[in-house]
Amino acid sequence: MEITIPGALVDFLDGTSLAAGENDSDPASKATRECLEAGRRGRGRTLIIKPTSTDMLNVISEYAETLLDVDDATRAERDAARLWLKRAGQSRAALAEQSLATAPAVEEQPAPAPTNVVRVALRYLRRPGSGTMTPTAYVHINCACGLAKSLVGTFDNLAAAEEAAAAMPGGRRAVRRCAQSQPIHKQAPTVEQAATAPRDEPSDWWTIMDPASGTEIVRVYGATAEDMTRRAEALPEVRAVIRKHRGFSRRRLWVSELTPAQRQQQAPAAEQAVEADLDARLDRVEQQAATAFDATARAVDAIEHAENVEAAVETVEDAEALYAAQLVTEAEATDGTWRGDWIGEHPNDEPLFPIDRPREQGSLFA
Repeated sequence: MEITIPGALVDFLDGTSLAAGENDSDPASKATRECLEAGRRGRGRTLIIKPTSTDMLNVISEYAETLLDVDDATRAERDAARLWLKRAGQSRAALAEQSLATAPAVEEQPAPAPTNVVRVALRYLRRPGSGTMTPTAYVHINCACGLAKSLVGTFDNLAAAEEAAAAMPGGRRAVRRCAQSQPIHKQAPTVEQAATAPRDEPSDWWTIMDPASGTEIVRVYGATAEDMTRRAEALPEVRAVIRKHRGFSRRRLWVSELTPAQRQQQAPAAEQAVEADLDARLDRVEQQAATAFDATARAVDAIEHAENVEAAVETVEDAEALYAAQLVTEAEATDGTWRGDWIGEHPNDEPLFPIDRPREQGSLFA
């Protein structure tokens, strides 16, 4: 099956260590890089790939989620990341169905007792056009991601893993969760459940947490990190945490983590954002059309004026300059200014102030 990667996300991936082959020690990353290189270009800057496993989708999804957390990411990059996460979820189910169809039949085994396997991996990401490598720690919870040499440690509880990740280069701001992490203390879903379960999507809600304990303080809505930060810093409980710890921790929530009331607000807000974007684009197009029309009309008037006065002009710019001078002259004459009224009454070939020579300079004003 084929899946299309949005152009803005393709540009982002081209500048990461994944595309440079620096993560080839991880089999999943190497397979993803080879899949990207084998892809073909679609419309615009899009890239059409043929993933053979869900691991490839997981790797690209991790970079897409990282892009959503980048403070200086453009709106096009954020939209591309969200679109990929949506497409990856749909494609993941199809790939799982293909695997089930081609896999040999096996006897059903009893499910093992729920256990927690929390792993911490360290990756270095590079923004497009930048030579700086940013260390980013990923916390993998009960997932099957291949980590290879990027694995730092394995833990049996989430708190210890997050504490170890926060102690790595980059601090708490550089800690991310794997896109395929499963709920803690719960058994991972079976293959059949994974094939039918829809892919979860990031929401526009954020959880604000105490950086010391990780306890949730409040949930704040914001389409971007800037919107969220502005709203969060206006809340008294958040300001108290900022005064105590000189900052706060935050994480974008998944749709599955929202309350029913928050989910109801999520959908209308997304629709309003799309409508606002379309209205803004329409306004820009109308303004550009009006500007182009005014410029064309002025050029036509200038050419007609040049033809009427039989002026020797060679370009439209010369005609417009001549027309502009004529408009200024007419305006001054209409307003009765001394240049338009007084000078206009005297011929150009006669002196305005006859002076008997020889005279010194400045005698006219003596």
